Amino acid sequence: MKRDPLSNWKQTILWFFSFAALYTSGPAAAQLTTLHEFVDPEGRGPMGILLATDGNFYGATADSHLGSGRGTLFSLTPDGAITTLHTFAGSDGLSPNNGLIQASDGNLYGTTSRGGDGLGVIYKMTTNGDLTTIYSFPGGVGGETPFSGLIEGSDGNFYGTTFSGGVNNGGMIFNVTPEGSFTAVHFFDRSDGANPAAALIQGSDGNFYGTTSREGGFQQVGGTVFQMTPDGSLTTLHAFDASQESPTPMAQLVEGNDGVFWGTTFGQFIRGRVFRITTDGALENIHTFDVSEGNNPAASLLLASDGNFYGIMGPGGSTIAGAGIIFKVTPDGAFLILHRFDGTDGAGPYFGALVEGTDGNLYGVTGGGGASGNGTFFRFELPR
Repeated sequence: MKRDPLSNWKQTILWFFSFAALYTSGPAAAQLTTLHEFVDPEGRGPMGILLATDGNFYGATADSHLGSGRGTLFSLTPDGAITTLHTFAGSDGLSPNNGLIQASDGNLYGTTSRGGDGLGVIYKMTTNGDLTTIYSFPGGVGGETPFSGLIEGSDGNFYGTTFSGGVNNGGMIFNVTPEGSFTAVHFFDRSDGANPAAALIQGSDGNFYGTTSREGGFQQVGGTVFQMTPDGSLTTLHAFDASQESPTPMAQLVEGNDGVFWGTTFGQFIRGRVFRITTDGALENIHTFDVSEGNNPAASLLLASDGNFYGIMGPGGSTIAGAGIIFKVTPDGAFLILHRFDGTDGAGPYFGALVEGTDGNLYGVTGGGGASGNGTFFRFELPR
């Protein structure tokens, strides 16, 4: 069985944040309420949540008490009561990713980066926990390691990416019907990027937008932002320069109210940036993170109903006091830290984007911290 090239990386990040939380201190902000602390056998390292039409939150954990990436799928009520809906066994997937979605048919869809035939699966699950594998990645030209979640296109099919595999082993874009009919839409050939790690977004213009984490197949070379038409024609909008920019986009893009897309990047020497980019490729850096703020954002931004963007990210270097932050960016680029996690209220909010609840507050998860170190589910009340 081939190993997921990002599985160890994900686990290392989660372990690091759980460990780092033991060395941080400071009172939690009054606006944040921890609603649930994950304990075995519920799962370890929650990867993100979505708000479903029934008013509950659904998400995945990266691992469980059974180990070996046997993550779980769960539901949470707004007040924090948890139900474990499914624990992966291997044949039905391993290492579930963030990016669980609820489709127009009411079911939940997602991916795992391992398991099935060994190289990841696409699954469907009812809100009662009945899970069906609708596609298992065969590897090679057929794609492998779908590290990102899915989106439902306007045509009713699901679109996603694989981190590797394809004709050039640089990853691919695919679509799949709810019944499991799979089509490869685009193979990255490294001249147009490689190793996409984030979910796509379908813009208001009907085109798809996304990122690759690398260009040219070398880690020190930056990734790309691209546009793809519904028929699969791909255009690179921006190629990040690793010598001058924070070069690695890992999070899904978000379309602003003005039709401009917002995203984040991280890099080895520059700790991460918030950027925005137009549909014709004009990119503007909005904010560069420093060690006092955080390090390497990997969760997508949230465009909230107040018109502002909200984000969450893990801690920075050894001088930072905290285990991650919640931040706000206004449409004109003003940046503000809203909360610093201290470990007791969570640590390492790395993968899962914030979600706006029906009450207007923000909800989210952290990959570590809390009493058990397995992660937390929280509510953050925005100042009124």
